[in-house]
Formats: sequence, structure tokens, C-alpha cells
Amino acid sequence: MGGVCLFYNKNGKKIEATKFTDNFQILPGNFNSFGLDWYSVEQAFQALKLGPEGRKKIHSEAPNGRNDVQYGNYVWSLGSKDGGFKMRSDWDIEKVKVMFILNIDKYIAHPYALADLVKLTRNARLMGLPSTNSNRHGKGWDYWNGAIQTEIRDTGEIENLKGLRHNISEMSGKEVEENLLLEYE
Repeated sequence: MGGVCLFYNKNGKKIEATKFTDNFQILPGNFNSFGLDWYSVEQAFQALKLGPEGRKKIHSEAPNGRNDVQYGNYVWSLGSKDGGFKMRSDWDIEKVKVMFILNIDKYIAHPYALADLVKLTRNARLMGLPSTNSNRHGKGWDYWNGAIQTEIRDTGEIENLKGLRHNISEMSGKEVEENLLLEYE
């Protein structure tokens, strides 16, 4: 689910990170990932977890005046069990990897957002908001979103992010999760 990541500043106060850490954010200009243009990470994530029919339906859905939360919830509902589309059989293994790649591609398309994230959060541990779905590690999206955003921030530069994207695309979903667990703990 959506929401801006949080972190503790040097005075111990919990504050919001940049808006770009919100997967529901309708981006100021689309981003390309997995060969398609997307309005938000959530739209792409929900589409990519489905078979061809569901993927096509969600990809075709524009915000049409909806705000970030409305649009994010709308595409989330299309990608849910109630949306009526068949989910990929490998989704439980690949979903964290897909989310990681989507976020990397978002920052590559919007390099100023990475600079803002680095400047604002420095070396703080980013934490996602409470969300849905734990996985085989007992971790929910609050954990994975925080881990992904922290790892992206720690790359520091777009060229490094491109290298990270390449490395992640070569890994299995299981390897991506294991690496995030090691880096974020």
C-alpha cells in the first residue's frame, strides 16, 4: 500500500521522507519500467502481478482526476483478488524484486528525487508505513518499502542506481529478499 516513508532525524523526531517514497504517488511525468510507461509505482506493481488480461487493463487506467490515494486504491483493487484477474504463479517469490526494480526505474526517470532523498534523509533508516501482506520472512510491505527506499538512497547517484538495477534484474526474487534482509537489518 501507499504512504510516504518515515525516518528519525538527528534529534530523534520521526518525520516524513520525500513524497517520492510513496508508491501511490502519481508521478510528475510517467516513468518507464518493464518496457511500459506508468503513472505510479502502485499501478505498475498491480499490473505486473497479473496475467496478460489484467496487466493490460491496469496499464490502460489513467488517474482521470483521482488524487494519489484514490488512484492507488483503485489500481490496488483491480490487482486484488476481487479484481477478477489471474495472478502470476511466481508472484510470491518475485514481488519484492519487482517492487525494487520499479522504484529504481522511478528514480532513474526522476534523478532530482534521488538527490532530494539523499539530502533529506542522509544515512537514516527509512521505514514504510504499516501495510499489507507479510511473506515467508514474516515481513510486510512496511518493512520492504523501507528497505528498498533505504537501499536506493544509499546508492547515492543515478549511475550507481543503474548498476544496482542491472544486478537485481540478474538475481532471483529470493536472492533479492536475502540481500535486502542483510543490508537493512
